Parts: sequence; structure tokens; C-alpha cells
Amino acid sequence: MQVWYNEKQCKYLSIKAMESFDFFRRTRIIFGQSADNEVGQIIKYQGGTRVLLLHGEKAAIKYGIVERIGRTLDRSGLKYFSKGGIKSNPHIDKVYECIEFCLSNSINYILAVGGGSVIDTAKIVAAGVFFDGDIWDMFEKHREPYRSLPLGCVVTVPASGSECSNSSSLMREKDGRREKLIAYSNSFVPEFAILNPDLTLSLSPRVTASGCVDMINHVLEGYFSNSTGVLLSDKLCEAVLSSIIELLPQIYEDPNNIDARANLMLAATLSHNDICCMGRKSDNVITKLANQLVVENDCPFGDALAVLIPAWMEYVVQFNPLRIAQFSNRVFGIAINFEDPKITAYDGIKALRAFFKNVKLPCNFVELGIKTEAIADIVNALDLKEGKTLGSFVPLDAVACEAILSLAANYCEGRDIF
Repeated sequence: MQVWYNEKQCKYLSIKAMESFDFFRRTRIIFGQSADNEVGQIIKYQGGTRVLLLHGEKAAIKYGIVERIGRTLDRSGLKYFSKGGIKSNPHIDKVYECIEFCLSNSINYILAVGGGSVIDTAKIVAAGVFFDGDIWDMFEKHREPYRSLPLGCVVTVPASGSECSNSSSLMREKDGRREKLIAYSNSFVPEFAILNPDLTLSLSPRVTASGCVDMINHVLEGYFSNSTGVLLSDKLCEAVLSSIIELLPQIYEDPNNIDARANLMLAATLSHNDICCMGRKSDNVITKLANQLVVENDCPFGDALAVLIPAWMEYVVQFNPLRIAQFSNRVFGIAINFEDPKITAYDGIKALRAFFKNVKLPCNFVELGIKTEAIADIVNALDLKEGKTLGSFVPLDAVACEAILSLAANYCEGRDIF
């Protein structure tokens, strides 16, 4: 039977609901102040017998975390090998080294002890053991791996949320210039993640702050979206954002505030496992710009984000002031100016910059240690030729990216952004 709709019905039928999605995260999250005691038994239960424990440069050894995790593996009768030295903004060369070690020592389980850099490295090691070809093809040619060694995580730096995500970001050098790219695959998703806030007590408030900007950015990537019908998702994003903004200053007041650290740890996980942003299209343009700053100066990723996020908002507000006004109202409690919502939007941008300054984050290129003259090279590295653009909330061409980088480079307190 043929069904006819009148004009009014067709109007409603054409309204687009939230974006379709296929959500999958297999990660078991074990939260608690003694959760890491279970690591050995979890790995043993999952069939692991020969474990490669990956960690960072110094902190995990200095504060006894690697030794602590090693004891749980010993108690479970597991053979394990420890490899450290993974730096912030990790390099692909370390991955090649670890893959060779896995193949030579019959490793059948990977355990990452650290933050996002260690976990991102571990993901590519786990997948690289079975990958046919150069592992950089996962990043440059988007060749997706379909098999990996099982991977578990003990989180010690809440920031990127990599412990529950399907992405990894690594750096390499090519033709005398560094580049940092992102790869995606469900093969990267860890089997389990240990969240013990006690393991974060050694982090300084300043390092914690840089990690919190990473969380904020992941949430904003989905929040600033043109997707419709996302009321619930909006509320989830706003709850995580406002919680981070409330909790981080408490760490500065009392670095041993375990309740604040516990909530920030969970915020990191929520920020990047896509639960907050289901049903909406994400925009990772700020991440791509920040990666270029990291390539230029090897600065902490969160610090680069702190400089770029307000500058990006300042540029795009002209195209969608209502969305940023909503952020200002619901996250910072700024009353909406209904006659001119752009004023509310600008007040929110100012509030975000003030928050970053209050937690001792950089606000411009000088404080990042990057010269303004580097902007041209950064834009060229984005390869936005022949009409190419970045982002979906507001598509940005090379001229727009240069404008945002200039705003970030030259910001000074008290500058009128109207």
C-alpha cells in the first residue's frame, strides 16, 4: 500500500535525529584504592603467561609503582619483562624495539603502567606483533589492524583516557622533520584498566592540570558539534566539564585530596571512551593543531591545548555564538544575554582562559616556548591545499588555521576579544 504524507508531515519526517552510532568498548574498568592488587590474577585468568610491562622514564620506578605491579605478577606465577623509557609524545622507534622484543621472547600479554603516552605505545606494540607491513601504515595509510596481543592498563596519569579508547597517537621523524599522527582501531581497545587514585598522589598539581586540559579537549571535541537531538549527550559533556573545573583547583589546595583525584581519574576515562559523545559527530581539529605544536617544540600536549582551545573558540564564535553561549552558561554559570548571545560566548571564553591561568597553564606561544615565526611552517605541515579543510563544527582552511594560531601566539591578558 502506498502511503502519502502531507506537507506538514514531510517537514517532520525530514528532521534529522541524533547521529547513528555503533558503540563498542570491551574494557573492564576496575576502580579502587587496592585495585592494582588484582592485575596478576586478571592477566592469568585471560591466559597471559609471559608479560611485557611497559612504563615511562622515571616516575613509575622512583615511586615504586613498577615494583608494586611486579609483585602482583610474581604472586600469580607470571613471567614478566619490564621495559621503560617511554617519553611524553612517544616515538615510533620505541614501538619497533618493543615489537622485536615481543617476537624474540614469546610475549603473549602487554601491560601498560603509566599515562596516555605509555598506553598509546603499548597499543601499537600489541597490534604490531601481528601486523603485516610497516606499523606506520596504521597512521599514514589508515591500514587497520584486525588482531593484537591482549593489553591491560594500570593508569598512573589521568589525562588522555587512552585506557578505554580505540585510538593511539605517535610521532616519527621523516626527512628531518617530525610528524605526529593518530590511528584508530577497535583492536587497540584494552582488555582492562586499573584505576587506583592512590597511584596519582605523586603527580604535581601542575602535571595534573595539563592532564585535565586533555580531558577537557576530548569532551569539547564532541560537544562542539552540529549534530541535533543530543540533549542527553550535552548534559553528560557539561557534567564532566564542570566537574573538572571544580575539582582541579582542589588539587592545588591539597595535593593529597584523594576524593578529587578519584573523580578526576574517572573523568579522564569518561572523556575519551565516547560515552559522553554518542550520537554526535566529533571535531578533532584542536587535537590536530596541538599535535603540530608538539612537533614544533615537544611541549606537553595538555599545555599546547590550553593555548589553542580558547583561541579556536575565539575564532569560531562568529559562526556559532549560540553554541558557545550554551557552554558559557551551563559550564561556567554565566547568565545568557538573550539580546546578544555573543557577549555570553565571549564571557565564557574569558572564564576558560582565567581558569587555565589559575591552574598555572600557559596562555600563548611565548609561555610554550614557540616562536611566532613558526606559524607558517605549522600551517604548511597541515597540508591544506586545493580547498582542503579541517574540522566539521566550522570547517577551517589554511587561512583560518593561521588566524587561530596567530590568536594563540599573541594572546595577552586584558586584550579585548570583541
